[in-house]
Amino acid sequence: MKKGCLHSTAIFKYSLTLILGILAVSAALCSNAHPNLAGAWQGMIVHYMREGRFEKAAVPLNLMVTEQKARLIKGRLGFSKGGKNVEKGFVGVISPDNKKFYLACTDESYAFGEMITPGRISLSFTQGGNKPGAASASIARGMHVFTSKKELLSKGAIGLTGFWRGDEATVNSRGIEKRKARIICAFPEERGRLLEGARGWAENGSRKTRNFSGSAVSGERFILSDYEGGYTVADVLSKEVVFTYYLHSGKDAKASVTGLGKGRKGESVADRMLNKRRLPKLRGTWQGTAKVATTKGLPSAGVLVEYVIKKQNKRTFFGTKTVRLRDRSESEGFYGVIGADNKSLFIAEEREGYAFGKILPGGSLYIQHL
Repeated sequence: MKKGCLHSTAIFKYSLTLILGILAVSAALCSNAHPNLAGAWQGMIVHYMREGRFEKAAVPLNLMVTEQKARLIKGRLGFSKGGKNVEKGFVGVISPDNKKFYLACTDESYAFGEMITPGRISLSFTQGGNKPGAASASIARGMHVFTSKKELLSKGAIGLTGFWRGDEATVNSRGIEKRKARIICAFPEERGRLLEGARGWAENGSRKTRNFSGSAVSGERFILSDYEGGYTVADVLSKEVVFTYYLHSGKDAKASVTGLGKGRKGESVADRMLNKRRLPKLRGTWQGTAKVATTKGLPSAGVLVEYVIKKQNKRTFFGTKTVRLRDRSESEGFYGVIGADNKSLFIAEEREGYAFGKILPGGSLYIQHL
C-alpha cells in the first residue's frame, strides 16, 4: 500500500450543492507559501458562441474571493452575457506550483486560471454538453493595469491554425484500447485567446467528427469544450507537436491521450512520445485525507480517500476511488491518462467528476478534482 502525499480536491454532488475537497498529508504542500487570492479582482471577459461566431466585444468581469484557507478558495463572480447579468458562485484550489488554480462553478462550468504576476490572472472558462462554450478573461487587482478589450480580442493566439494528425490511446469501462486512431484536428480560426475547430476519426468503417471551442490559458496550454460532452486539456510542446487529453465523465466515462503533429516530422515526434515505455508506475493503492469544502464554507475536518489503480498500460490507467464519509463510504470508477511531461495526470470519473493531478518526487500524488 502506498501511503504518503495524496493531495487532492474533489467535487461531488449532493442535491444541487457542489462540494470540493482537498486530500493532504504533506506539510510542505499545506505550507503558507501559496499566493493570497482573497479580495476583489476586476477585468474583461469575451465569449465564444456555439453558432460559430465570436462575440464582438469584451464585457467587464468582477470576481470576488470571499474566503481562502491554505490552497482552498471560494467566492462569486459576475458579468454580462446576451444583455443579461450572470452571477455564480465557485470553489477552487491552488496547484502546488503556486501559479495555476482550478475553479468549479455552481452552473457546472469550470475555469482554469494562471497567475501571470502577483496582481494579474489569466482565466479560461469552459462548459460542454448541452450548453457548450468557451470564454477568455484577464483580471487584475490593486494598481495593476487592466487588459483592454482590443488586447483580449487580438492577442494571445498560440499558433494552432491548420491540420494536426496523430494517434490516440483510450481507456474506458471496456478496458484499455490499443489502436491507431489517426485523429485529425483542424483549427480554422483563432481570435486572441479563443479558438474553434473539429476533430475527425474513423470508427467501425465510418468517419466521425466532433466540433469544439476553446480558450488558451497560456502560451503552452489551452482548454476545449466538446459539443457532445466532455472536455479536452491540451499542452503545446512545440510548433509541431501538441498533446491533448480528452475526458468524459459520467455513465460512459472515458479518458484519451492523443499525440498530434503538424507535418511528418511533428507526427513522428508525437508518435514516439505517445508510445514511450519508461513511464511512472501507478498501479497500486494510494491513500490520503480529504478536507471537504462547500460553497457554504471551507473545511476544517477531513475524510479518508483511497485510490486503487488496478491496471496501467503506458499512458493509460483505470481503477476505483473510495471516499469514507462519517456515516458511509462511496466508491466509483475512474479512467485516466499520463501527460506528455510524464508527471501530469488527467482523470474522468463515473460520477460526473474530473481530476487533474501531478506525480511528485518521492512517490506521492497531488490530485485536484472538479
